[in-house]
Amino acid sequence: MPKKAGVMNKGKNQSKEPERLLPPLGPVAVDLKGCVTIAIHAKPGSKQNAATDVTAKVVRW
Repeated sequence: MPKKAGVMNKGKNQSKEPERLLPPLGPVAVDLKGCVTIAIHAKPGSKQNAATDVTAKVVRW
């Protein structure tokens, strides 16, 4: 029996692309596991290695 024109087989011609992650638009992002990540930029050669303040005023979107 000939196949009808325009009818596709179920699932054979459908390709599912892997989900693409968008690049973070700000310093706060979510990684592949769902964990929150924060980008911290420090001055080169700084003596102290600590985050001193994480507020909406400091961490801008």
